[in-house]
Amino acid sequence: MKTTTYLIILLLITVNSFSVFSKTIYVAPNGKDSNSGTINSPFATFAKAVSVMSPGDTCFIKAGTYEQELNIGRSGAPGNYLTFKAVPGDKVYINATKKVNNWTKHKGSIYKANVAMGLDRLNAVYFKKEYMDLARWPNNTDNNRWTIDCKKVKGGSGSSFLVDGIPNINWKGGLVYYLGGHSGTSWTRKITGSSPGRINHTGVNVNNWPFRPHNPTLNRGKGGRGQLFLFNKLEVLDYAREWYYDSKTKTLYFQTPNGQIPARGTVEVAKSRYTAQIKGKYVRIEGINFFGGSIRIQGDHNIFQNNKVVHGNEGYDRLDNINASLGEGAIEVFGSNTLVKGCLINHCANNGILIPSNNNRQTNTRIEQNTVLNTNYLGIHSSPIRTKAKNMKVLKNVIRNSGRDGMYVGGRNSEVAYNDVSYAERINSDSGLFYMVGNDELKGTEIHHNWFHDAKAPSYTDGKAAGIYLDNNSKGVKVHHNVIWNVSWSGYQVNWGNWNLDFFHNTIWNSGRAMGSWVNGYVQKNNRIYNNYSNVGDWYKAPAFDIKNNVISGTSPFENVKGRNFMPRKNSAVVDKGRVIKGFSKKFKGASPDIGAYELNGTRWTAGINAIEDTGNSSNNNNNNDNDKGGQFIKNGTYYISSTTSTQRLRSRSDNAHNVEMMKPFGLDFQKWEFKHLGNNIYTIQNKGTKRFMEVPFAGCGNSENVATWTAARGDHQKWRIVKNGASFGLKPLHCQKMGLDRRSGTTNANVQIWNYSSNNVNQKWKITSATSGKNTEVLDSNTQFVMSPNPVKNNLTISNIQEGAVITIYDFLGKTLNQRIAGSEEESFDLSELSPGVYIASIAGKGKLQFIKE
Repeated sequence: MKTTTYLIILLLITVNSFSVFSKTIYVAPNGKDSNSGTINSPFATFAKAVSVMSPGDTCFIKAGTYEQELNIGRSGAPGNYLTFKAVPGDKVYINATKKVNNWTKHKGSIYKANVAMGLDRLNAVYFKKEYMDLARWPNNTDNNRWTIDCKKVKGGSGSSFLVDGIPNINWKGGLVYYLGGHSGTSWTRKITGSSPGRINHTGVNVNNWPFRPHNPTLNRGKGGRGQLFLFNKLEVLDYAREWYYDSKTKTLYFQTPNGQIPARGTVEVAKSRYTAQIKGKYVRIEGINFFGGSIRIQGDHNIFQNNKVVHGNEGYDRLDNINASLGEGAIEVFGSNTLVKGCLINHCANNGILIPSNNNRQTNTRIEQNTVLNTNYLGIHSSPIRTKAKNMKVLKNVIRNSGRDGMYVGGRNSEVAYNDVSYAERINSDSGLFYMVGNDELKGTEIHHNWFHDAKAPSYTDGKAAGIYLDNNSKGVKVHHNVIWNVSWSGYQVNWGNWNLDFFHNTIWNSGRAMGSWVNGYVQKNNRIYNNYSNVGDWYKAPAFDIKNNVISGTSPFENVKGRNFMPRKNSAVVDKGRVIKGFSKKFKGASPDIGAYELNGTRWTAGINAIEDTGNSSNNNNNNDNDKGGQFIKNGTYYISSTTSTQRLRSRSDNAHNVEMMKPFGLDFQKWEFKHLGNNIYTIQNKGTKRFMEVPFAGCGNSENVATWTAARGDHQKWRIVKNGASFGLKPLHCQKMGLDRRSGTTNANVQIWNYSSNNVNQKWKITSATSGKNTEVLDSNTQFVMSPNPVKNNLTISNIQEGAVITIYDFLGKTLNQRIAGSEEESFDLSELSPGVYIASIAGKGKLQFIKE
């Protein structure tokens, strides 16, 4: 008995020893590897930190820029990860680049410096963190990597191009980028010689894919014989932002955007391919900014979370590429059971997140709540998220701007759900916002509750940008509850031998056609199209496709398609018109399911990072399921509010009406209030049972010019309104805290300063500057650091002073998302002409929220 007890105790000590004796290690830019690694005596290198770490240990990285690779060859253990993270509140940058200084003038506006660059086709030059162009003809005059700025090809062969206007230099040793007339992919080759109007290169086999449809001997209609640009010659370094590297003399030549000599520290070059490599297992990396190099996750059971990877994979295509794809990406996952979550991936020439099949060893990886922007500048078969691994979960990601596919998920037994994917096919054609290629196996993959939208393919192509593209023998895929809008080709495109494809409860709006197929002599069988809506025809009609209970109608049955609100209107043509599908589970409210992706009185589900999942239950009143909040409403009879609080109070604050207070105890989760004696106005519901409630300004309060404040009964909340020429300007954080309002002047055009002393004592300040007309009120929050104008707004709201890649959401006070977008520039404009008058919220993820009024 004693022996058994001792063994149990020893086992418990062994199991828990990792967590009991785990330690914390620090690394800092000013550290030394001879230090002890404590917070006051940090190490200098990641290698030293890794060398002393054991399972359960955490390495905190202090603020600063590190030009060293985070290479982790050790492993943690289940439940005891090796963790590498930024010190809370610190900004940590790990760069795969090095600075270039000591510039001298070469000639004109071209400067030169001596530097070793050893990455060949992956060499890259950055000026003030922006990617620069390898010297080329024609020039990138618009500084837009999506407009490839090519020259049309007149003819050629498998080893030559005929093109007008070629600069009269010796092009031997340079490179040619070619995009065929079909525009499905590009390829790059080394130039072997040149003559007027002719470029010779190392050659391709025009009888083999991908060169068969992509070579200058073929005229492909609108795309002609294709187009090209020539690059990598010093003689054509003649434009701002261009560079050239002479590997023999180790000399970098560069012309800055303004033509001046580069200031110290402004130019960086790539020095290594990777910023981080995780070779061990059970490793976690969090909260770090990576720049100029890829992340390679080689071991199993690793977590890469809440990181940023910018310019993770840059350069040009392999010169011997014969499959139109590259096994490279900003994040490369080669291990199983990996989590990539909450990351921002922005700017890379190739794949964003790549998970290759690796002989079916990789499995059970989750790609979740990431934002992937501006990928595949090469225009090859690369994708923002590209995977052939099995048992994948690709959930709640936001994807915007890609050269070809929006995402590619080709492995077995995978789930693709609640993703917001847009603006694919920026360079290529004949692809989709979702794309996969099949084979002889049934995939067992489910694609559901995604938004696929806004893909048209460039004007030089035939416009083949599909919503969901199941190419070449795709089989065993279930597609349901997706919304596809604004695509130039098919909503669904299916090719070759398609078996066991199910398309249930999807909505297609404003596509080139509902569905198309290229059979190409293959056999198709056992495919179903049930309960789908499209505003254009037609479904692909063939014996192999069972088509039932679908609607094609140019008249919208939805609440507001312009505001991408595809919830059915009551009594519209899609309500209760669907069929119950045997073996397919779906909650519905009426006698039969509704047709399309949304169910009347069901969940107003959304897609993207903050997606609201479809439970089948109504979410009309409170999508955020926050029982502490009240909300705004326009009086129209009956209002429902969800709460577990014992008392609710309604107040109307109108200059022209009596104040109304209603208090009613209740114990049910949902309580119905009818407002029979209120005028048509905007009101607020306050929840007095908690410190958290919503406050909104009131429109239509008369024409008086005043600043009014009043205090809630508890005495620790202040609310206000600012009225100007009949319009009400109001600000209020969603979670009320102690406020102070000070009117700085008694004049009509007073500047008003409002402070919010939040719970963590951080001073937030708003400034309201009202113009005489009352139409150009500008609202600033010193913490949010973005600007909205005009406020109030009639039609178009402009949000500026934002960062590219920021997630912007417009929603109402009930939490319903009305518009969501990834910022592609520092200024974004929203068409709000279809919104009803009222008060709304603009939110930028991580930057806060501001209110505005729609007139």
